[in-house]
Amino acid sequence: GPWLDRLVSHLDPPAVTLDALLPVHWGQSGGELLQSARLDELRRHEGVTAHGTLRFAEFCEFLSGMDVAVDLFDHTLEREYAMVTRTVVALASGLPAIHPPFTEVSPLIEEYGAGWLLEEGDLESLAGVLDTIRADRSLVAEKAAGAQRLAADRLDPPVAVRPLLEILESAGAKGGSSP
Repeated sequence: GPWLDRLVSHLDPPAVTLDALLPVHWGQSGGELLQSARLDELRRHEGVTAHGTLRFAEFCEFLSGMDVAVDLFDHTLEREYAMVTRTVVALASGLPAIHPPFTEVSPLIEEYGAGWLLEEGDLESLAGVLDTIRADRSLVAEKAAGAQRLAADRLDPPVAVRPLLEILESAGAKGGSSP
């Protein structure tokens, strides 16, 4: 929709390109990419490289070649409570994200300066962020440093599981069965 239109309007290959992960629909067989006239148009754009579903290790490798992750979507109740795995993995990989302000990771992005939070439909802010990124590459490095701090402080698996471990240990200390 409008998010994608604005993003695509800022492409300027080879300097500014978009690598799009286009899903395989769960109802399709044979791993075909999801088909629609809009996605077909996106795939044909000279500044876009389309990718299908990736295994986790491939996804992490894919992210290592990117500057910024863009995971924008309109607000719905489902989206508010859904796991935003793509964004979390991007942040855990030290990649700053452009993301909506209403998910469980939004406060972390803000706290750590690990990206940009854009209100639903705020196309002018998206254009401003994209223009700023292009004009000042040091800003991407600053946001990436925030993502790296966030990853180390909150998303690294040994750190992230500490609260669960404390709950389990507390239950064991109160006479519950040990984990």
